[in-house]
Amino acid sequence: LRSQNASFKGVEGARKFVSRVVDLVEKCSPDESLQKKPISLKHAWRWIKSIVEEYPTLKKTTESIDENRGILNRVVAILKAYDKTEVLERAEDLVIENEKLYHVIRKVKHLYRLDPEISLTELGVVLDGKERVNESSFTRGYK
Repeated sequence: LRSQNASFKGVEGARKFVSRVVDLVEKCSPDESLQKKPISLKHAWRWIKSIVEEYPTLKKTTESIDENRGILNRVVAILKAYDKTEVLERAEDLVIENEKLYHVIRKVKHLYRLDPEISLTELGVVLDGKERVNESSFTRGYK
């Protein structure tokens, strides 16, 4: 202990400090057995040291949890779910609808004798009839 900077004076002050540290460890420890029997200063020091050593890991874990919470909130908004419990149900519905749309698009391409590899944008152009499209580039293999 630094004698000039210490807030307590002498041996009695040191005893009070040690007693308070041990009491704090007993009260804060999740281990109920520590709360039932007196603990030593050595044990209290080990407990405090382990908490301080674990702090960086706990801080990273908390930051990761916060990041995941942000991602989940964004997914909730994108899926237009009312709360987080709806996310899986909405995602499953979206996958099912996506599969149905895939089959419909395949059928439309087949009906129009279009190349099955054309993009949705190209398919949209053909269906809208907005532009004259070089038919040969879209009907590859179907003539």
